[in-house]
Amino acid sequence: MRVLRIKLISFGEYQDRVVADLTGPLNLVLGPNESGKSTLLGALRFAWYGKASPDYKSDRYDRQVELLLEKDQQRWRLTRADGKGRKSFELRPEQGGEAVKEEAFLRDWMGEVPCAVYRGVYALNLDDLQDLGRGKDAKEIRALFLEAE
Repeated sequence: MRVLRIKLISFGEYQDRVVADLTGPLNLVLGPNESGKSTLLGALRFAWYGKASPDYKSDRYDRQVELLLEKDQQRWRLTRADGKGRKSFELRPEQGGEAVKEEAFLRDWMGEVPCAVYRGVYALNLDDLQDLGRGKDAKEIRALFLEAE
């Protein structure tokens, strides 16, 4: 699975923001402090798992994120939203068709990787990186990357 586009319909302080052209073999997100890099990671985590970063203020905004994904040379649209008593997950082919259930998505698309493992291995934010160097030896750092709940 590849992420081709991320649309923050309503996420944190961002409304209708699009991050597109994620077609390279490796995509890096760079920017100054407070430019939205951690928000982008939180939006991905929310889209996939229904959980954002722990410091996200969910009572301030209704969250809604849309991803354009590619899997097996087919494009898919994943939308997740919550707020005001509603919660939704929808994954459908971009050209229409049968939806994939959330359980099947987590199993077949995410390889059953739990959110805690995703957060600890695939998505490090600035706080995580700063904590790595604080009095930890190589063995402790390795354990941080391999621990899962």
